[in-house]
Amino acid sequence: MGNKISAAGQNETAGCLASPQSIITPSDSSSSSTEPPKPIEQIASGHNPGTFEELHRKCEDIFPQCFQGGKIIVSKELSSHFQVSHTINFSTVERASSGYKFGATYVGTRKLDSQEMCPPGLVDTVDSETKDPTEKLVTRITPAGLVDIDINPASIANSTATYEANRKANNEANREANNEANRETKRRKANRKEVYVLKATKRYASADIRPKLVTQMYPVVSGDIDGNGNLNATLIYGLTQKLRSKLITQIKGNKFVAFQGSMEYRGINETLSVTVGNPDIVNKSGILVGQYLHQVTPHLALGCEGLYRQYPEIPHGENITVSTVNADSSCLRSYPEVLQAKYTAAFSLAAKFTGDEWTLSGNFSPLVGDAHLCYHHKITEELDVGAVIETRFAHGESVCKLGYQLNFPEASMKFRGSVDTNWGLEATLEEELSPLFPFTFALSGMASFANFQRPLYRFGIGLIIG
Repeated sequence: MGNKISAAGQNETAGCLASPQSIITPSDSSSSSTEPPKPIEQIASGHNPGTFEELHRKCEDIFPQCFQGGKIIVSKELSSHFQVSHTINFSTVERASSGYKFGATYVGTRKLDSQEMCPPGLVDTVDSETKDPTEKLVTRITPAGLVDIDINPASIANSTATYEANRKANNEANREANNEANRETKRRKANRKEVYVLKATKRYASADIRPKLVTQMYPVVSGDIDGNGNLNATLIYGLTQKLRSKLITQIKGNKFVAFQGSMEYRGINETLSVTVGNPDIVNKSGILVGQYLHQVTPHLALGCEGLYRQYPEIPHGENITVSTVNADSSCLRSYPEVLQAKYTAAFSLAAKFTGDEWTLSGNFSPLVGDAHLCYHHKITEELDVGAVIETRFAHGESVCKLGYQLNFPEASMKFRGSVDTNWGLEATLEEELSPLFPFTFALSGMASFANFQRPLYRFGIGLIIG
C-alpha cells in the first residue's frame, strides 16, 4: 500500500537565516603476507554531508507535529510509479486548513545511480527478510598469484608454497569476518531489531569496503489541490548524478503567489545549492540564497549560507504582505513586513558534529544576531532524545525545547513528546491497528500555560489508511 503520511502541524522555528524552504518553502586493500590480516582504522572518504535543510533534521524529526481537530488520510498506490491521496480535515480553529484536499505523486522511470560511502553512525532501515547489509563490508579478495615465472623446480615449489600459504591465510581471515557478521546478524534478529548501524571507519586488510550504491528515480512530481482550486506543486529532476534541480510553486485564487527554483550540486564531500525565490523583473524584487556545506572529516561538516532580498519599490513604512510556501506542510504563510530598506543581505555559518550515537548541529548569523543549536542522542533502539535552543541576541530572547521519541516495534506504536521554556507541552501517538491492514490511528495534544489564568488546549484525532 502507499506510504504513511503523518499528520503535519505548523511548528514554526526561528532559525538564524531563512533557508530556501522557509523563503517559499513549500584500495583496494589486498594482502600478500602469510600472516592473517588484522583490522586497521582508516578514515572513510566520499561522504556527502547533505543539504542545509537536512542539517537539523535528525533532531527535529523526533519532535511531535501536532494537529487540531479531526483528520482522515487515505492513500493508494495505483502503480509502482504513481500514488494518490485523499485528505479531509475538520477544525474549528484553523478554518483555512479545513476541508478536502487531493494529492498525487509521480515518480519517473529515469534512474541515476550515485555512490556514497557509509558514514560513521549512518542508520539504514532494512526489512527483516533482507540480507544483512553488514555483509557488504566483507568481500573475498583475489589471492596473490605468481608474478615472475621461474623454470627452476625449487623456485616453483617455493612459489607454490607461498601461494598456498597466502590463499589459506586470506580464506581464514575472510571466513572469520563472515562468521562475525553472521553472528551479529543472528543477535540482531533474535532481538527483533531491524535497524543496522554501519560503521565505515573500520576496514580489514583482506576486505574492501565498497561505497553504498544509491539509486534515485526521476522526475518526481508531487502536488495537492483543495476544493477552492488552491494548488501546491513540486518538481524534482536529476540532470546528472551530481546535479539536481527543484521547482516549487503555489497558486491561490487563480494567481501565482509563490515560486521557487533551485539548483543543487552534490559532490563527493560537498554540497552547493543556489535558490531563487519569487523573482519579479518588473518590480525589481526577489530573493537569492546560496548555500555551501563541506564534509571536513567523517565527524565534522562546516558550511555557510548567504541571502540577498530585494524588496519591491513601495513607499517607506508601508505595510506589505509577503507570501511564502512551506514545502513540508504545503501551507501558505503570510505576514506583514515594514520596509526599512530596499534590500537585505545576511549570511550565517553552520557546523555539524556526528558521533556514533549523537549529533550536534548549529548555525549562527552574526549580522542578524540569531543562533540555532540542536542536539540529538540515540539512547537505545527504542528511545531518542533531543534538545533545541533558539536565541535572538538583538531581542534578548532565548527558547529551549526538549523532546523525545519512544518506539515500540512489538506494539507497532510510536510516541513523541516535547516541552519548552514557554510552558508549552506537545505530544503525539501513532499506532498501527493491525499488521494485516494498513490502518494507523493518531492522537495529538498540545497545551500552553503561558497564561496560567487562561491556559490553551488543542486536541486532534486522526486515521491514516494506506
